[in-house]
Formats: sequence, C-alpha cells, structure tokens
Amino acid sequence: MRYSLIIFLFLVNLNLLGQKVKLIDQADPTLSYWHKNKGIRNVKGFTFLEDAIDRNNLKYVATFKIGLYKPVYLDGCEAMYDLLSERANNLGANCFAFKDSSFVDSQKIASFTVIVFYASDSILILNQSMKPNNFVCVLADNQSPKRVISFDFNNRRIKLSQGQYFKYFPKPREKFCISKNYSKLGDQKCLVWTENQHAVYLKIKGFDVGPGLSFSGGEIDYENEELGELLIKRMLNMPISFDENSK
Repeated sequence: MRYSLIIFLFLVNLNLLGQKVKLIDQADPTLSYWHKNKGIRNVKGFTFLEDAIDRNNLKYVATFKIGLYKPVYLDGCEAMYDLLSERANNLGANCFAFKDSSFVDSQKIASFTVIVFYASDSILILNQSMKPNNFVCVLADNQSPKRVISFDFNNRRIKLSQGQYFKYFPKPREKFCISKNYSKLGDQKCLVWTENQHAVYLKIKGFDVGPGLSFSGGEIDYENEELGELLIKRMLNMPISFDENSK
C-alpha cells in the first residue's frame, strides 16, 4: 500500500480577490445576449477540462487572469473558484482550462491564466468519463505557514504543513476512515471504495472557535471536485512518498 505527500501552492490573496480576477479577453461583448437568444439559458456548473478534450469542439467565451500574493489557505482558493465560476457563468461559460502561470519572486506576486468555454452536454459527459479516479486526496486548510494539521488515517497519524496534501490509492471494496480529534469534538469520514470510483477530495481543518464560543476539534468536509483537480494538477510541486510498511 502506498501513500503520498505532495506539495502544492495555494496561489490566492483573499483580501484583494475581487480586484484580481480580471477579464483580459472576450470572444464577443454581446455573448450573454447571444446565449439567451440561442436557447442556452441559466448556464450553470464550471467543469475542469481534461487535456484530451478537443478545444475545437468548444465555444470560446473568455480569458481571465488572476493576480495572487503569496500562498494562503484553502478558504481563499474556494473563494477564488466561486468568484471565477460566477463571472464565467454570467458570460455563458460552463467549463475552463488552465493556460499558464508566472511568479515574480522579488515581489512575491503570482498570476495564472484561465480560459473559459461553453461545452455541449455531450462533451461534458465525455469530459466526465476522463476524470481521474481511484484515489483520495486530503487537503489541509492551514492558515499559517508554521501551523501543522494532523489527522488519523486508519489509526496512522499523518501531519500536513501548509501547501501539502495527502493522497491515497484504495483497493476496490476497501473501507478506510479519516478522523480529526474524533473523540474530542472532532470529525470523521469513513468510505467504502468502489472500483473505478472518481477521485474524492476532502478538506480538513484544525481546532477552531466558532460563533457563540462553540468549539470544534477539527472538521473534515468534501471539497469541490473541479477545484481539487485544478489544485493538484496545475499547482503542485515535487511529491514526497513513503510506504505503509516502512518504519
């Protein structure tokens, strides 16, 4: 059995988010009107396009550039994705592809470019069939570079620093549990894996104080599949691997 710890970059500045999701190109300024009058109404969803999808079969909508300041936490990535998907949907787009990224080390400024398209239902179904499968990713929501979030995977302790995630490849019909301080106001997720199941992305938070002085020993929740795939496919660094049986 093999586990992987893989480093990736959370490239978002939540405080300046609204100013930094910038439309830099659009196919047609009247695109929203075009969609309404062609019967394509209420565009929803925002799917990450697989590399094998032929872009010639898509309707180009627009290009966005996102300016980012140094790595922050997972909530910022979710806010970025939600804002980008809302703006893309408003223009009539329902899917996106990563184009490129750049980083200015002296200013600690990063940016990446996303192209958004409109795809027919048949293409979206084909794209869905190409999605990665047979693994689970646990993303740590570390709000400080010095903070380490730990959790138990089948009673084995895993520690994640900011920018790390845990990846596991289960066998068919295997049951496994991921828990965070489960006996101390924490949380637990147990899954039974099915053969060729789509990838599952989980996000995990550490100890927290909520509204009304409510306490949480840790939360585990499901992450958006499209955002999870974008993060691990396009914003990762070198993997650090170890074997379950190693000591």
